[in-house]
Amino acid sequence: MQWTKTSNKGFTIYQSNISLNNESSFDQDLVMSFTKSGIIKVIIDDGIQKKQYLTGALLPLANRSHPTNINAIRFILTRGAVYSIALSYEPRYGIYDPKTMQVSINSTTSFEQADTRRLFWQGIFLGTILVMALYNLFIFYGVRDVSYLYYVLSIVGLGVYLAFYYGFGIEYLWPSFPRWDTFCYAIIVPFTNLARLFFTRSYLNTALLMPKLNKLLNLLIVSCGLLLLIGLVSFIYNIDTLQLLITGVGLVGILVLILMLAAGLIAYYIDHYEPAKYFITANALL
Repeated sequence: MQWTKTSNKGFTIYQSNISLNNESSFDQDLVMSFTKSGIIKVIIDDGIQKKQYLTGALLPLANRSHPTNINAIRFILTRGAVYSIALSYEPRYGIYDPKTMQVSINSTTSFEQADTRRLFWQGIFLGTILVMALYNLFIFYGVRDVSYLYYVLSIVGLGVYLAFYYGFGIEYLWPSFPRWDTFCYAIIVPFTNLARLFFTRSYLNTALLMPKLNKLLNLLIVSCGLLLLIGLVSFIYNIDTLQLLITGVGLVGILVLILMLAAGLIAYYIDHYEPAKYFITANALL
């Protein structure tokens, strides 16, 4: 599929045209899906009238022609009809400018079956995370050890991230705030990593038991704090730093996980700090 690049009011727009022919003896209920982008507009001309459909990651769920996390529209292809379809998409942010815009068409039944399976399994997973967070919150209230509070915050952060990643966020938690859905990764993940690092420092008492590693931990805390601040400023002032932030957040996140694993192993096998085995188990669950 060939796309023509144009611009309007400072925004880049890509346009293309396709045609669909229904040679079957019955009407077809179809879903047209797209690679994730900012705003996607589809105009279907059946020779009698034109209908416009909208979808895209930057539209509130209620404004999407097919209200789902996936960028898609639903339409009826009547039997014997030939449709002329004009497609256009407007990325607006770098992360929504795909190298190749993929367009696929499936029956509504198969699309909804796949979406139902997604909701079922991810719902179970998120429910498990919620139970873990509540359980450890009760422990915190009982023992008043701040380590458990940091662990709860890291679980909640992971849960919110997964809700964003699998589409629960825009579908159920913040359907009217697509811009937050766009920026939230750059805010949620640094927050979660901060909670993990504070949990590590508090639970393993790294300042006393591992002073050298504690310096690295503090350096990562500063890095996560800066990433969180940049993410918040970018969201508030609508600055498109997302591609750089995603790269930075990903790299720092890997370093956080490596440091946590190293801290747990050193504390248990070298310093013979018995609670470290529970720390290792807790992080294995996340």
